[in-house]
Amino acid sequence: MKIFTQDYIEKFFKEIYKSDRNIEDCFQNINSAINLLDEKLHIGVVKVRQYEIENPLSKIKDENDRGQRCKTMVLYPLTDGVLTEAEEDEDLANPDCFVKEYVNQISLKTEMLIYPKKGYTWDEYSFNDVELISNAVYTKYINAVTQSGIARNAVTDIPTGIPNLMGLMKYADKLIDDGVIGEYDGFYFNVRNFKYVNNVFSYNEGHEVMKIYANTIKNMVGNNGNVCRLGGDNFVVILKKFVTPNFLVRIQDVHISYSNETISKEFVFGATVGAAHLDGCKIPDEIMLRVSVAFQASKDDPKRDTFFFSNEILKSVMKEKEILADFDKAMNNKEFEVYFQPKVDVNTRKLVGAESLVRWNYNGRIIMPEKFITAFEKSGHIRRLSFYMLESVCETFCKWKKEGRNMVRISVNFSKSNLYNQYLVRDIVNILNKHDIDRKYIEIEFTESENYEDYEVMSEVIAQLHGAGISASIDDFGKGYSSLNMLKKTGFDRLKIDKAFVPLQGDYPGKSKDILVFESIVKLARDLDMETVTEGVENESQLEYLKNAGCNIVQGYVFDKPLKLEDFEKRMDIGGY
Repeated sequence: MKIFTQDYIEKFFKEIYKSDRNIEDCFQNINSAINLLDEKLHIGVVKVRQYEIENPLSKIKDENDRGQRCKTMVLYPLTDGVLTEAEEDEDLANPDCFVKEYVNQISLKTEMLIYPKKGYTWDEYSFNDVELISNAVYTKYINAVTQSGIARNAVTDIPTGIPNLMGLMKYADKLIDDGVIGEYDGFYFNVRNFKYVNNVFSYNEGHEVMKIYANTIKNMVGNNGNVCRLGGDNFVVILKKFVTPNFLVRIQDVHISYSNETISKEFVFGATVGAAHLDGCKIPDEIMLRVSVAFQASKDDPKRDTFFFSNEILKSVMKEKEILADFDKAMNNKEFEVYFQPKVDVNTRKLVGAESLVRWNYNGRIIMPEKFITAFEKSGHIRRLSFYMLESVCETFCKWKKEGRNMVRISVNFSKSNLYNQYLVRDIVNILNKHDIDRKYIEIEFTESENYEDYEVMSEVIAQLHGAGISASIDDFGKGYSSLNMLKKTGFDRLKIDKAFVPLQGDYPGKSKDILVFESIVKLARDLDMETVTEGVENESQLEYLKNAGCNIVQGYVFDKPLKLEDFEKRMDIGGY
């Protein structure tokens, strides 16, 4: 299943934005467009709920007619070709219901509610795709009600007074028609750290700060382009190319002052930016595709403020979606295979354990984890994969017990996203109990994190693991940002030192410092009563150094690459190197 290839996007938007003779045509086009996605996302129902709130432009209303009124209509599927009023239900309490709120300038608050068909659920990644559909359907719907006279003006974001997405798309459409779109760049950006405003000021005052910010950006753009607010703290700008360098500098240093009766505060905002050259764009939605893809790439790399769209990034995003689309099939078919990298005692050269590593057997071709783990981390699929690996390792232990083998401890990697599962340790223990596995043979590995809050949760999880008789280790020590703080806050049994800390062979500038740092880490671990495991050891010279430095266990090509099950079993029979 491939959700939203570039061709599929174009077909969807081409259908939904077909010209309409009347509002009925509009609703039919929306239904036809959603039907194109049926096999991919299994959308069951789309509802639109409108709240009519007090309109400051309509003071002649009767006081009894003020306040908030609500009406919910079924937009998809149509009944006999027309909209029908929905029955009141528990929409917002339904966890499978996607809900997004929009507000336009005539004080019509609109909610789009999108449900999967019965028997289907959406994962976190699919919800992103559903949001794209919601935005398009909302834009089309509001345009239709505008044409029918229900709304008079649907091109302004009422809280800020600047254009909304529809307003910007009309602007883009004119640039395309005039043949000048190639003279412009596009930007999709999120205001960084705006949440801090709501920690200082009230919710309503936060809206005022957002209004000031939005109009600051509008003034920054001036006559050289246009800007719209998508909602929340997300904006899109279309700007003449010659202004781009200056804009990208200024957008990272926006100063906003605000005060009330008790406090005065100046905020400095940066932005996470996705940028794109707009040459060759034939429809406004292609602009949104380019800047959205670039924005996602920028979000995924916290070290960079701005990413420019390229076909390589688009291919990467589409490839990622294809990988995610194949995940369920791969799980059901057991395409994910366990490989074992031996862990060896430095002094005795005996096999003392192994790390379980995943490989994807995709149509007979082995795919390495660097090709898919990042996508699984972002989508949340990694949590299911972690338990799949634990289950597979336990099944292997059962096989070994039947065969009467001498077993060794196997470590299983769990993502830091697993930490926020309040039943994590219970679920791990249940799997071990199901297979009757002695707890001493399982070790849970966690990757070091730069997030302080993760340490607090990790410390509690490790305490629970210890209470269940299960050991834990920290993987890739030294890659994070607060390693010493992590050691202080948590109670790991083993410290896996990243290969980047192992001093290189030969003489080179700074080697003495590398040796000092590495040996200090080993000593610190020993003083904290932790075993040390050094990863990525490649030769006998490194091995001898690690032995003299007091390291306990090593894994790496000096002994073996990650092995398939049958090859690892042969090594277990030998017992060492």
